[in-house]
Amino acid sequence: MPLPDLANGVRDFTAPRQPQTQDCDVELPASGRSERAIWFIVAAGLVGLLFACNLLSFGIALGSGLLAITSNAVLLASAWLIERQGWLRISGWLTATAQIGFVTILLTALSYVLASTNLPMRDATLISLDQAVGIDWRSLVKSMMDQQRLMFVLNVAYASLHYQCPLLMLLLFLFGHHEKGMQFTLVWSITLAATVLIFPFAPALGGYLYYQLDPKDFPEVRIVAAWLFAPPLLAVRDGSLNVIELTTLDGIITFPSFHAAAAILLGWHWISIPLLRWPTIPLNALMLVSTVPVGGHYIVDVIAGSLLSVVAIIAVRAWDSMGQRNPRSATAHERRCATSSPASRSRLS
Repeated sequence: MPLPDLANGVRDFTAPRQPQTQDCDVELPASGRSERAIWFIVAAGLVGLLFACNLLSFGIALGSGLLAITSNAVLLASAWLIERQGWLRISGWLTATAQIGFVTILLTALSYVLASTNLPMRDATLISLDQAVGIDWRSLVKSMMDQQRLMFVLNVAYASLHYQCPLLMLLLFLFGHHEKGMQFTLVWSITLAATVLIFPFAPALGGYLYYQLDPKDFPEVRIVAAWLFAPPLLAVRDGSLNVIELTTLDGIITFPSFHAAAAILLGWHWISIPLLRWPTIPLNALMLVSTVPVGGHYIVDVIAGSLLSVVAIIAVRAWDSMGQRNPRSATAHERRCATSSPASRSRLS
């Protein structure tokens, strides 16, 4: 028995394939521009990483990242083959997944290299900014630790970043929101790039490490990432780590908080999936809150990360709306779909 469509005319994969049928109901007006912009970020990240490694005497253990690089290349090859069959939803999803994979590898590696500039730690400055808006970090965290149930929920929300992003991307493309999927991939890449470029000017340890608080005294924090990033960060800064192992890279950025930025980006783009809109928006609001007691971020980190994401969303939406008015930005498939639509044929007759 055929499976029912999920939304907006998703292809019935159990039905016989029609080779001549093109998936023209997918939203594609400006996705070509977004996809090219993402590849530009990937290329810029690669050039920037190689230049920074040469300038700062860093090495890259390519063998350690061979599996991840190969996996992304396989995704791209699969996307190209599937697109030729007209399955743009799956093709778009595979392409965007590979792009985010490349962006994450390159920019995370770049953050390690840039950390070696060893500029002064800015924890005292960030704490002063918190106090300027009436927040005492230690008092705030202590009051949240007294809320056992709240802390359990915040731990879950903080960890949800790792599965929300791939799930959202899958559903955006599966439901035919190709343009929104590419917009999300682009805005995610821009926000991550901006975060990495700002980071070396304001390196910080975060509240738990700056105040030398022991994780054993905070059993409510079940995700100890706020303590784990210090060894690689300090090793890069003192020069004892100068070869990047791509398989062991992790986040080392306190300011701005990319976790906070991700909460805004995910919450905004989940709006396109009505069935999951209301559960995920509160989830990402909780993730935003969790960056302080679970992630060890200062309030100013959260504000900066949130502002970065908002600016990136506005910029990408404005840029894509310009592309919709420019027919030269359309891909070949988009032009075929446009000319084959009933509205286009009526205009030509």
